[in-house]
Amino acid sequence: MATIAGFGITIIIIGILFIAAWIYSIAHAIKNDFKNNNKLIWILILLVIPPLGSLLYIIIGQYQVISYISGEKKQYIGNESINYTERRKQALREDEFIKTCSSCGNEMKIKEKLSGDEKGKRFWVCSMFPNCKTYEPYREQTWF
Repeated sequence: MATIAGFGITIIIIGILFIAAWIYSIAHAIKNDFKNNNKLIWILILLVIPPLGSLLYIIIGQYQVISYISGEKKQYIGNESINYTERRKQALREDEFIKTCSSCGNEMKIKEKLSGDEKGKRFWVCSMFPNCKTYEPYREQTWF
């Protein structure tokens, strides 16, 4: 009698896990884009054969989404990986203000104080910090 009850509980737990996997798979498939526009195919598989479809999606489908996102990140990083002199030239073309460190010559960043009496006050700090500890007060740029 105890083994039948244990078997019934096991079946219920497996059923709940399949339902959870199916709900996760459908939500994930609807939310994301796929390589080669396979979104509709995956949603149909999940709706027609829920238990097998959700297992297939978890094993195969979600990695099509991840690899697609990784490819986009690689493309973005590839376009943005330019050296400092190219960045300076680009900034000058776009009328963007770049400040250079008076000690080491590297680009300076704008930071904001997080605590103390001057909390929220902005200042320039060298991008090579902690190797270079140069900082300067920040003044808003006016163009007129």
